[in-house]
Amino acid sequence: MKKCLALLLLGILSIFSGMGMAVAEENASIANAVKTYGVSKVCNAYHQLIALIVEYPEKVETPSVDAYAVIDYDTVEYREAFNVRDQSEAPIVAVYTNDKPEVRENRQSVPGRFVVVELAEIKGTVEEDGVLKPTTIAGNCTWRRTTEAGTDGADWKRQDFSKLVFKQKEDVKNAAGEVVSPAGVLPPLLFEDLVNLEVDEFVSDFFTLSNGNQMYYSYWLPKNYDENRQYPMVVSLTGGGGTYRIQPNGDPRGAHITRDRGAMAWLSAKEDVIVLSPQQCNDPFKSTGDDVMEIVNYFICHYSIDPDRVTCIGSSAGGLTWSNILTKPEYAKVFAAYVPCNTHFNGAQTMYKEEYNVTRMEEAYGFNSYEDYLNPEMEMDDSEYYEEAKQALKALVDNKINVWIWHGYNDETASCGKGVSMYRILRRIYQEEGLSEDEINDLVKLTLIDTERFHEMGILSYHMASKVAVSDSDFIDWMLAQTRAD
Repeated sequence: MKKCLALLLLGILSIFSGMGMAVAEENASIANAVKTYGVSKVCNAYHQLIALIVEYPEKVETPSVDAYAVIDYDTVEYREAFNVRDQSEAPIVAVYTNDKPEVRENRQSVPGRFVVVELAEIKGTVEEDGVLKPTTIAGNCTWRRTTEAGTDGADWKRQDFSKLVFKQKEDVKNAAGEVVSPAGVLPPLLFEDLVNLEVDEFVSDFFTLSNGNQMYYSYWLPKNYDENRQYPMVVSLTGGGGTYRIQPNGDPRGAHITRDRGAMAWLSAKEDVIVLSPQQCNDPFKSTGDDVMEIVNYFICHYSIDPDRVTCIGSSAGGLTWSNILTKPEYAKVFAAYVPCNTHFNGAQTMYKEEYNVTRMEEAYGFNSYEDYLNPEMEMDDSEYYEEAKQALKALVDNKINVWIWHGYNDETASCGKGVSMYRILRRIYQEEGLSEDEINDLVKLTLIDTERFHEMGILSYHMASKVAVSDSDFIDWMLAQTRAD
């Protein structure tokens, strides 16, 4: 027994390598717990741990909310400079007992040997030393790390939680008042003991394309899926960070549905919906719109999908792929609605002169309203963009695809003017076709997002309009209300 205890102590202490002696000394004692479980969820801003669950040898009384601490020492390698800290602590919002290693919706204790420690959703920002940071990034489960070798080209699902320190700060007792577990460090969370809410409900696999390539994809069917009824389908393509590529720090599979809620948001919609999310490839082959549509058409043929209610959403590079797809009449006729987020349409990139086709327009020019983009002196001559744009958008216009554009004023990657350009060009085309203002307003919508709204969600990359879009319940309802034009 002593030998086993010594080996366990050695394993616990190894967690603290690189953290400094002060931390190791503070956490040298070991709590008497059997195992730690984790529960993650793709929240509005981040894919994160929402609970850690401790299994004790016997039933215990409910500890206080101050009895635990969750400190993440892996955050120092997180990719964004504003996130660099020696450590980040996760706020705890509830502690209760349960008879199984699961969270309870009402957060009320039932007799059991499992203690559920629920963590707050990451949102909001705080200024530290003149730098704006998220309030915490402890427990992040999908991210892109910065290392000595540089920054990975894609996000990946975190598999190593050895630097996530889970502490029990007070003795935990049973109903008789006896100490079941003295204060100390709890067992580290192992990846195989992590449950991912909603994510685990998706089916994921490789799809063999007609050209022999294999493309990873994920899909979700309603829990009471009935092949005798028809469902709307939403197809989500995330940005370049969610692409499948070979990388040194983790397995890229699955990041396309965990880095944002582009696919997850529809699981809690008012109506049952089928969700499809192909993971575009950068490695081993370059993804094309044709491969995405091969999977889309397969689903339309093999699942009970309403052919008039297929819609698509694209973030960043995902939007660029959709723009390639929607230039082709045979593909455009499939969709009832398209939602480009923080992206542009190939062939219709911008109507603005070079000095106004810049990123961070809120910082550069103070733009924080649509009217700021209506100065004719900012625009290029028609011949430089309009005819090309009309041709690029022809299939989309011919099929009267409903479009709702989302873009951040301060987008640091794709200038906000690109989203505004698509909106203005589409409106101009429809005006020339003689459509009424009401008809045009139904077909084309635009939402521009100021910095404050990103900060409220804890998002400090303004190239994430998609996260804002799918957190909006009115948008979710709108998307599922769209039908293909006759």
